[in-house]
Amino acid sequence: MSGEFMPVDAYTLLRRVVLNGPQKSGGDAVDDDAARAYLVSRGFAEWDASAKKLVATKAGKEFGRIMSKAP
Repeated sequence: MSGEFMPVDAYTLLRRVVLNGPQKSGGDAVDDDAARAYLVSRGFAEWDASAKKLVATKAGKEFGRIMSKAP
């Protein structure tokens, strides 16, 4: 079975959303836009266009908490 690797920028953004709550768009940051698109397309987050915020889904919260504590 072959897995897919999550880009570092996307994982960092997901961790921020999971640990700190919904995140507003960074504006012109291309990396943030790509990371946001990745998370939304994989079902880890939803984009609230009216509030311009990224919100973690249940799957995103579970995945983003994997490394929330040091071993």
